Amino acid sequence: MVSTTRCLIGVGSNLGDRGAVIHAAIEQLTQTSGITNVVLSSLHETAPVGGPAGQPPFLNAAITLESSLPPLETLAVLQHVEQQAGRERHIHWGARTLDLDLLLYGDAEFDDPALSVPHPRMSFRRFVLASAVEIAADWRHPTSGWTLAQLWRHLHDSPRIVVLLTHDTTWASTLAASVQRQLHELPEPPEFELWIRPPTWDSGALRPRLIVTGADEPQRVTGPQLRVRRDTLAEAIEDVAAAIVASHA
Repeated sequence: MVSTTRCLIGVGSNLGDRGAVIHAAIEQLTQTSGITNVVLSSLHETAPVGGPAGQPPFLNAAITLESSLPPLETLAVLQHVEQQAGRERHIHWGARTLDLDLLLYGDAEFDDPALSVPHPRMSFRRFVLASAVEIAADWRHPTSGWTLAQLWRHLHDSPRIVVLLTHDTTWASTLAASVQRQLHELPEPPEFELWIRPPTWDSGALRPRLIVTGADEPQRVTGPQLRVRRDTLAEAIEDVAAAIVASHA
């Protein structure tokens, strides 16, 4: 018997006949060698998070499937399906006919220039978890240690606090001020507090909505976390701002 790995895929479309595009992708996946047991969640309409302003709304969903292929070959299958749907990659977080993100590959932790699993932003994105919990609520996120259902509840129940954990307070202060300024320019700015704390900070019973650390800082093992590079401030500002919107929307 061929061994397979259960995978979780995030799905999004905000161009063309979005529903038809997603269902065509499901049909193509079911006919792909090495892919079996394809299950689609319901479709959720969401506002775009990050990227250029003025994009149309997305239809988002989640897929579980079994893959007998290694992670990078599974990714190649997903990218081929995207291309067949007319996906073009010109603008970061821009509008797209189809987006298929490999979120989880079993319980594997895999980091390659072409692919990181678990997906580094899935644990705090409402538009990802809302669909994922319908078909994979008990799946345990390998790095946070929480099930997808726990991550989803956390986004509803946790205080609207984002904590920057770093020894570099100068970098953190600049990042925090820039993120707050960028978010306050939105038509409906999210309400949140942004704290700066050292990596040794003990949160006690407090579970912040999101913890942000430098990529070179120690890994936090519980709860939603975003790791950003300290040597690319503009990219870090964009990542943190988008993460706050995605976790609060």
